[in-house]
Amino acid sequence: MADLWEVGNPVSSLIKRLIKRANRFHTMFGSGHGHEKYKGMTDALNLKVLETVTFATTRFFSLSFDQWKKIYESYKGLIQTYRRCREDCDDDEDETRYQVRGEDLAVDFCGMLDILQPVVSLMIRAQVLAKHWQEINAGRLGNNEDEQEPGTFQSLSVPNITKEFYNMFDLEKAFTHLCNFTVKNRKLIMSREHKIEWEIDGVEEFNSFFKVVCNLPHVRSSDSLLMLLPQNSVIVFKRLKDTLENIVWFGLGNRVDLFVDLKGNSVPEFKESHLVSIIALDSESLDQVFSLEFALGVVVKAKLQEDNLIASFYNNNIIFESLGKEMCISLDVALAAGGCEAIVEGFYGVVTAHKKSGGQGNDVLVERAIVDWSIPDPIICPKTMTEIGNLYPL
Repeated sequence: MADLWEVGNPVSSLIKRLIKRANRFHTMFGSGHGHEKYKGMTDALNLKVLETVTFATTRFFSLSFDQWKKIYESYKGLIQTYRRCREDCDDDEDETRYQVRGEDLAVDFCGMLDILQPVVSLMIRAQVLAKHWQEINAGRLGNNEDEQEPGTFQSLSVPNITKEFYNMFDLEKAFTHLCNFTVKNRKLIMSREHKIEWEIDGVEEFNSFFKVVCNLPHVRSSDSLLMLLPQNSVIVFKRLKDTLENIVWFGLGNRVDLFVDLKGNSVPEFKESHLVSIIALDSESLDQVFSLEFALGVVVKAKLQEDNLIASFYNNNIIFESLGKEMCISLDVALAAGGCEAIVEGFYGVVTAHKKSGGQGNDVLVERAIVDWSIPDPIICPKTMTEIGNLYPL
């Protein structure tokens, strides 16, 4: 973000002007008496209200974008409060009126949000463990893979290994294969060509990856009864595909939260009927959109909730047993093998905050940082803080 508003950048003046005008909203209604008026007015008019925030000067533009998005979504409430409570009594009313009510402000906001929303969505989603190889594969590699200067991981170039993760474990990609299935008399039917394509997809990549997993020190010392040997890679990977088939078509694990409709709501038809067909639709969004047809004749457009599905691999006993420990261990390694550097930077920022000069062992520093990183902000969990306080009274 800092690069965008440096002198010499073609959009610098536009960014700076928009930041100044957006900050004016926070100055007037972010805290104190102005904030109380803002809350009271929006409650009285039954308008949507979001807390204004100040502009964040960081290189992660998603934080700055958040300010503009909140103003956009609660603009009507902000303007109504300004008109009724501030417009006629401000010392600099002409300048302020132009800053917050100018037609060009609305045009700039809408234009910047439309342009930057896909970029910010990609930035945020690339930090999600369940999606990082898909977003990196789509956003970083593109058609210019030969022009990259990759690092290495286990002797594989980074672009290659992210592409391999995508081929092995991307669940949206797997579900596009499942679209080729149909159900008849509780049996799955698929053409021979589609069956071959589904069975071999990702197998070669998983064979190579599973060798790396099996040779990790903590894996080599694990339960000898597990099939954590390179020659078992085909069997282990087949269990993942069989499990996905059974989850989707036969309700394995009774998961009814795997999909949401385009508005983000759950799909109640999963509780009332069973799925008979899935079609992958063309979409310009980062999410693959599916058309779900149920036995009742209802058709719903929906998106896959990959986070919920991956969580069920570990916390749903029926699904966990179907996958097997070997596949779950492999997924652990894949999810931990590559993520956004912002996660690492954030953690080490916490470590730095707890670092003290002299008299502090490294083990204590690590434990303090892990606790701070793991628990939510104290201000949002007062009950927990009260209970902790009671354990250590003054």
